[in-house]
Amino acid sequence: WEIYNAYEAALSFYSEGRDNLLNVYQREKPDEGKISVALLGRPYAIMQNSMNKGIPDIFSGNYLG
Repeated sequence: WEIYNAYEAALSFYSEGRDNLLNVYQREKPDEGKISVALLGRPYAIMQNSMNKGIPDIFSGNYLG
């Protein structure tokens, strides 16, 4: 029963996480016809300009290159 209960707990955790992500998407999705981009990765790689090569600025229209 221990394995069964662990499996059920993991399945419940997964389902709740998936539902939370869907709710965030529904709340934050762009208007019809607009394009959106999500950059995924470790915070130190995405947030530091020396690591992300200015990609967020390119998408936001603040690209100076």
